[in-house]
Amino acid sequence: MVWVCFLVSGRSRIQRLAENTVYFRRRLREMGFIIYGNNDSPVVPMMLYMPAKIGAFGREMLKRNIGVVVVGFPATPIIESRARFCISAAHTKEMLDRALDVISEVGDLLQLKYSRRKVLPSLDRPFDETTYEENEE
Repeated sequence: MVWVCFLVSGRSRIQRLAENTVYFRRRLREMGFIIYGNNDSPVVPMMLYMPAKIGAFGREMLKRNIGVVVVGFPATPIIESRARFCISAAHTKEMLDRALDVISEVGDLLQLKYSRRKVLPSLDRPFDETTYEENEE
């Protein structure tokens, strides 16, 4: 009986982690950020590119009470600096939305929304590659 409880609990956590990961990655793309990595990975690398923006992004996020791991040279090529977010099954949608709002605010402040693709919001369905339209600019 106890094993069944652990099995169900574990499966629900894995499902929750997958849902949180897809939601977080999709929202970052919709906001105009460039995201690397496997779409199923709960480790979400968001590209900063400019080495000078590494410290600024970390400080601005911390000012807003969001801790983030920033990575630059020599751990990455010099112009591939990034922030890494680690998504958890314990995160609620409200927590993710708060973090996304702050990331968007700091992204606007530091001009980090580099994507040239116009992404159609699709919060009611899973992310797929068909949600993109090429931007003519």
